[in-house]
Amino acid sequence: MGTLCLVDDKLRIWSHEDLQTLCDLAALVQSFIFSMENVQYKAQLEYEANHDALTGLPNRRAFQHSLNYLIRQQKNADRDMALLFLDIDNFKNYNDTYGHEFGDLVLKIFGHVLRDNVRTQDIVARLAGDEFTILLHQLEHSESDVNQICNGLLAALGSIEKVAGIPVVLSASIGVCLGRARQHLIPDTLMARADSAMYRAKQAGKGRYFLG
Repeated sequence: MGTLCLVDDKLRIWSHEDLQTLCDLAALVQSFIFSMENVQYKAQLEYEANHDALTGLPNRRAFQHSLNYLIRQQKNADRDMALLFLDIDNFKNYNDTYGHEFGDLVLKIFGHVLRDNVRTQDIVARLAGDEFTILLHQLEHSESDVNQICNGLLAALGSIEKVAGIPVVLSASIGVCLGRARQHLIPDTLMARADSAMYRAKQAGKGRYFLG
């Protein structure tokens, strides 16, 4: 909404030209407001298209775009990258025991923990269900950096004892695939290797990570 107000200390008689000028000003204001609303609407649509509605994290579409971009950069990069594939351990039990509303709350908290325990340049995304990914790039010491980040994530998840007053044991199985600098990488291959590593971690007892 917009308001155009003209004030004077003298009584005036409006001419036809004055009224036309006022109408023109009102039309300009209206056009400006419409343009701003259009820009905001487009920005909102773009945000919704690239973010998960529940957690606010980038979604599969945005993740795939980021992965493709980073892989192209790796051809000339001096440092490695890593793809982490995460699956919440025993998530089905939370839904079956306490309902989907509680399960959604667990997903939100899980997403926040991931985002709060990686570096600012890293990208956390929710693919679907209880599957999340993290893209680590500009790794200075690849294996040790990955070990530190994964251990930090598992410790942060393990520190959560209750969700909405309900006791929980929150953990994840994490599969890791490294993308070496100056190598030709294929997105589907990295995803498959990280996914396979995640299942290795789950088979080994959950609540751990495996570097594939």
